[in-house]
Amino acid sequence: MDAVHAKTPGLMCHECTSKVESAVRGLPGVVSVTAGLSRGATSVLFDEKLVAKETIVAAITAAGFDVEAM
Repeated sequence: MDAVHAKTPGLMCHECTSKVESAVRGLPGVVSVTAGLSRGATSVLFDEKLVAKETIVAAITAAGFDVEAM
């Protein structure tokens, strides 16, 4: 298992966090995902044999949010 903690600016409401969580949760190998308003970050626990960090970043971006740092 691996984890990534990404700054995701633009998380302004619970709808935003739900959108990010849904986009990432649907990826194969993702065990858990939490997008936090107060932290402005998204944390993902995943199996690196099934999904790459770049794929997770792409899913967050496709949901309409930037990823500043991991």
